Amino acid sequence: MQVLIIDVSKCPECNSTKIQFNSKTHELYCQECGYVMQDRIPVIEAKYGKAEKVYINPKEKKIAIVIKGILKSPIEKKMTPFYAELKKFRLPKYVEAEVISICKKCVEEKLTMSYSKLKLLSATIYLVSKREGIPIMIKGLTKTYGVEKYDILKVAKFISKKFNLKLPNGDVENYIIRITSDLNKEGELTREAIKISKTLNICNPLIKTAVAIWLASQKLKIKLKKYELANACGISELTLRRNLRKSLN
Repeated sequence: MQVLIIDVSKCPECNSTKIQFNSKTHELYCQECGYVMQDRIPVIEAKYGKAEKVYINPKEKKIAIVIKGILKSPIEKKMTPFYAELKKFRLPKYVEAEVISICKKCVEEKLTMSYSKLKLLSATIYLVSKREGIPIMIKGLTKTYGVEKYDILKVAKFISKKFNLKLPNGDVENYIIRITSDLNKEGELTREAIKISKTLNICNPLIKTAVAIWLASQKLKIKLKKYELANACGISELTLRRNLRKSLN
């Protein structure tokens, strides 16, 4: 709820201060020229909110309009879909705030004319999560928003370049914790995989995570299937096998 106070101390036609209030007709009018002011008061029909009540104070010569809802700027109005869609993806509050901040920049720069709101949002979530070291899986974004992996990466790179944002590699330790938890294999496997990951010379964080977990599972004799591990990491089984051969050589 928001209240707007509109000053009607002067007549907009003749600038006279002799304004009277007719209690029967509930009109404010000018005694000098007879101009009725109530009809000309902007009742915010509401482009950005809906007028719920109008109170007239004849002594102060002001009108208070009580607005139902929040008065929004054109930019804020365009941001509404982003707020609604962001709720579908659980993120820490500080990450949500950063995502909204970048999405607002996208709206201000009119990037919504080139990319859909869902592509911009999913790419921004991916970008901010990587910056904050949170292991967000692209397949989770794809499942939630129906945006292809290629589009998420493409738009994320564009946003990072547009706003001069860095896109660092993900934190492998966080990925290992996330993946072993998804596979219900956390505990000793997680600790061993983190140790092994520090010895691997693999750039891609997801591939490095998958290789480290597999090698740890073999060392600890924990049953794990390659295709399940590959799916959990969002990579192909062929990629996992190829990198395992390189690591073992």
